[in-house]
Amino acid sequence: SGDDNYNKFCKEFLDKLQKRYGIDYIYFDNAVIGNNEQYQQHTTNIPQSNNQLIDIDEGVFSHLLSLFDIDCNNVSFLIQVTPQSSTNLHSIYFRNVVFYENVNFFSDTFEYPKKTARNVAFSRTIFAKEVDFTNIIFSENVHFFDIRFRKKTDFSNSTFKDGTTFMNTKFRDEAVFYKTTFEKSLNFINTTLFKKTVNFGSTNFLQVFSFSDTKFNDEVDFSNATFHEKIDFSNKTFLKKADFSDATFHKKVNFSDCESKGELDFYGSDFQGNANFSNLKCKWVPNFRLCNFEKAITINNITIPVPPPAEQMKDEKENSDTIGDRYRRLKVMAQEAGDRDLQLQAFAGEMEMTLKDELQNKLKLIPLCIYKNISNYGQSLEIPLFWLTVLGVVSTIIYYLMFVLLCQPSDIYDAGLLSLFYLSPFNIKESAEFLKTVAGGTGGALYFLLMLERIIATILWFLVALALRNRFLIK
Repeated sequence: SGDDNYNKFCKEFLDKLQKRYGIDYIYFDNAVIGNNEQYQQHTTNIPQSNNQLIDIDEGVFSHLLSLFDIDCNNVSFLIQVTPQSSTNLHSIYFRNVVFYENVNFFSDTFEYPKKTARNVAFSRTIFAKEVDFTNIIFSENVHFFDIRFRKKTDFSNSTFKDGTTFMNTKFRDEAVFYKTTFEKSLNFINTTLFKKTVNFGSTNFLQVFSFSDTKFNDEVDFSNATFHEKIDFSNKTFLKKADFSDATFHKKVNFSDCESKGELDFYGSDFQGNANFSNLKCKWVPNFRLCNFEKAITINNITIPVPPPAEQMKDEKENSDTIGDRYRRLKVMAQEAGDRDLQLQAFAGEMEMTLKDELQNKLKLIPLCIYKNISNYGQSLEIPLFWLTVLGVVSTIIYYLMFVLLCQPSDIYDAGLLSLFYLSPFNIKESAEFLKTVAGGTGGALYFLLMLERIIATILWFLVALALRNRFLIK
């Protein structure tokens, strides 16, 4: 076909360069690719070196670059070549290059026979418009050093068969790695930045790699991704939504000391190795619903919001699962892991969501409100003790006023002792005898108030005992 002849011509051209000059590398150095009036400014700064410089005819060079589908009309270039004795073209380097037009690399561009040991490197290069690396097979090492992608960059359906490095690379617009396969190491070093959304959905990671030196300033999507070796997201901050739903982790995964300021979604993910979520801080309630954990998980010191933030409550209306279900799943995970603190947090969150669901049911709403405000759902020891103190003081004042109204000789001290007797649910006989002593009997309104104090005090003491159990239970 015409395309086959065209590509054959380009490859034959490269072979002629190699045979004529014995080159091992082709550099595109200090070039401005595309129609731009700044071209002259850039080309005048090309550094001189001992390497041979070849001035390629505009038309011939356009054919060469069209292998990469680059529009280079009305532009002349210098190719810097390094003489070597190798019989095969080894690498193509783009260094100090500015692409002012959209760039579309053909799917077979970097797929060569193994004997060529093809390497591809971009260094100090700016892509001013969209870049299309889709459906490419990178057969050897690929390096991106000090690169600026100013518009959308798409690596969808591509395969990296050897090591891949992104160093000090800035993606200032959307980055897409959808259904991409990384067969060897993938390294993000010297703070690679994803300023907009990045999509690793359905991507295959076959080797160990780390995102620890990467910044995500927008949403990140790893949904349906497969991680075949251990993965490290430790000390990572997700500023917006991080989606790991239906992902598969075959080996150890580390999310320790991470901070999530938006949605953190692991819905339906499969964790086949150990999973570490220790010291995870979440602004939104994370979603672990329908997750499968085949080995031990570490979830100590996880921080979750109770109640959930208003933004998440608003977003919940668009989700099929409720926030209450997320709290319940966290409670079960905490129980299985023996983390009592997280279990209590999740239980409190579950009660908060139940409270919101029962706003129209007054019979259930009132006891739930009381339970929340006088014990924080059984978590607080201080709140019920505070209310016991308030109950004793108020009861003392009321009893003293009633003594005055009933013309009893008892004073404020007797009223305090009477209140103290009825704050205890146990000394029923002693309190009745003391009442006869100070009030001359047990009937009337005073008796009703005393029984009311005892009932309230019994409830508060139960909540104190519940808080002690929850706080000091051996894990």
